[in-house]
Amino acid sequence: MAKHAGWIALLGILLTLAACGHALADISTPTATRTPSPTLTVSPSPTGTPTPSATPTRSPTPSPTPTTTATPTPAPLAFDVAGITTAPNCGVTMIRGVIRDQTRLLNGIRVHVWWEGSDGVLSLPSGEDPTKPDGYWDVVLDGYAKAGRWFVAVVHPQTGEHISPVLTVETDAEPCEPDSGGRQVIDVDFLLVNGQGGRPGPTLTPTATATPTPTPTPWPTPDGQPRTVRVPILMYHYISTPPPGSNAIRRDLSVPPERFREHLAYLKSQGYQTITLHDLVYALTRGTPLPPKPIILTFDDGYEDNYTNAFPILQEFGYVGTFFIVTNNPDTGRPGYMTWDQLREMHAAGMEIGSHARDHVDLRGKDDDYLIWQILGSSEAIANQLGFRPEAFAYPSGRYNQHIIDLVRSAHYWAAVTTEGGMTHSTDTLLTLHRIRVRGHWSAVGLANALAYWEQNDR
Repeated sequence: MAKHAGWIALLGILLTLAACGHALADISTPTATRTPSPTLTVSPSPTGTPTPSATPTRSPTPSPTPTTTATPTPAPLAFDVAGITTAPNCGVTMIRGVIRDQTRLLNGIRVHVWWEGSDGVLSLPSGEDPTKPDGYWDVVLDGYAKAGRWFVAVVHPQTGEHISPVLTVETDAEPCEPDSGGRQVIDVDFLLVNGQGGRPGPTLTPTATATPTPTPTPWPTPDGQPRTVRVPILMYHYISTPPPGSNAIRRDLSVPPERFREHLAYLKSQGYQTITLHDLVYALTRGTPLPPKPIILTFDDGYEDNYTNAFPILQEFGYVGTFFIVTNNPDTGRPGYMTWDQLREMHAAGMEIGSHARDHVDLRGKDDDYLIWQILGSSEAIANQLGFRPEAFAYPSGRYNQHIIDLVRSAHYWAAVTTEGGMTHSTDTLLTLHRIRVRGHWSAVGLANALAYWEQNDR
């Protein structure tokens, strides 16, 4: 009995101790304040690169995050005005042109034409009229052949917003005869200067393949002698009868074929012999003799009537002429201008072909890349098509400055003509030669009077 009582007492002591231990554990480590397991913390380093603040514990290497390449934003589409010419008449008003980049015609581009106070009209996409060349667009505006201001701009193919400078053109105010059938024709070309747009058409100037591009003919070596010669250089434009209702500008630039024949008959009767600008350069730089009464006949812009009318009449009298070509006109097959095949035939017959730039546009104030493209690019176009580099250049609309003269010289032109009046030329003025503008109303007597005037007043 005493033995069992001892075991019972010992068991009670153990139970008491176990209960006390549980109570102490609850007091010393309450759940709310239990310290979590240590974790890696980072703080920014002075250079901004996260740096561990303690020796890190090894953690699993994360899988590499794939990088994505952002799709580049396309360059905004933009066009600039490359050239503008006008031939205003009565009747229907047409505004037309070509769309292109530096090397190709562009199809699928629309042009917005409107007048003050109107929404205007959109052209068909360029090159989509099957009866017209690639890159060509036009807007025919019936019933508006009166004085007015028109606005022209290229529109974005998707958004319809204007993406070129807004060009302002003026129609003439001269009265029209009813049903005259004439047209106020305004040619406006646009050049892609940024982005990509339109569907590429034919290349403007084919690259020579079998036959290499001719190298520039070096200037004749001057003999160092300063010289002055008196040679009238006549300046013609259209050799055709102006359309009915033509305004004063077109009439003044147009010499009808029968009147042109009268001019040449008068020159022949007075003993004049035609020479080229090539001959004039040699006379001034090398002293090469000229005929007793030399004269140079020049024709600006490259109108088709120069081939159909002027060319055969010149041949009739045994004369030659110098024809200054705006090369983008034959490049694009523009109606109303000579083709490369016609120019090739004329050159083979002894006619001199010169450059009037790629576009008939004021060259002043343009950057060098644009000027080189206009001045040297037109020379290369003639070289690729006709097999020789032109020696003569005509400043578009007679506008130039010293920087343009320097670029013309660097493009290996021998001579350049202006629209300033005169007939006296020297070794120092080969790139600023003066001419005599022939007026559309001049008879043979009018031409004789003009020659006599400059003979007396340009010494």
